[in-house]
Amino acid sequence: MSSDVTILLERLRAGDESARSELMPLVYQELHSIASRRLAQEHSPDLMQTTALINEAYVRMLGANELVAKDRVHFFALAAKEMQRVLADQVRSRLAAKRGRGPLRVDWDDAYLVCEDNLLDFLIIDEALSDLEKYDARQCNVVRLRYFADLSEKEIATLLDVSEKTVKREWQHAKVWLRSRLESADR
Repeated sequence: MSSDVTILLERLRAGDESARSELMPLVYQELHSIASRRLAQEHSPDLMQTTALINEAYVRMLGANELVAKDRVHFFALAAKEMQRVLADQVRSRLAAKRGRGPLRVDWDDAYLVCEDNLLDFLIIDEALSDLEKYDARQCNVVRLRYFADLSEKEIATLLDVSEKTVKREWQHAKVWLRSRLESADR
């Protein structure tokens, strides 16, 4: 499957539009796993449905812009990053709705899950990742690939063209940096 995805991505970059329709069935199950884990991490089951998250991220990735993924691992890394952006947009929209730009409908049983604090936490984490990306893009990529795409250290090392030891070191540094950043945001 890995080589099939890479071949389809190469065909797509070469302008073969039929590769676009062949790609989704091949990557759907893994995208679903990434999206499910990502939504579970947010503890907000009504933030967005898994299928909607997959579709929105996929459309954004393969929309008007040229897809730059060079292989399977890179594709899923980009997908995880795009899912993070989709969720951040969703949270911003929800917070705007709560501030008078429209009603927010929530089942009574799930109301505690979408309290403004949870949504604000999500935006704080999203902002911290954006700051980490400015500070050290590779560390940010390691976090996204490890945490959001659930890739192994070996897969990340291959994708980033570095050693596994470098990935481990970057992961540790990024966790310390993010912890410090998030603790300062709590004050």
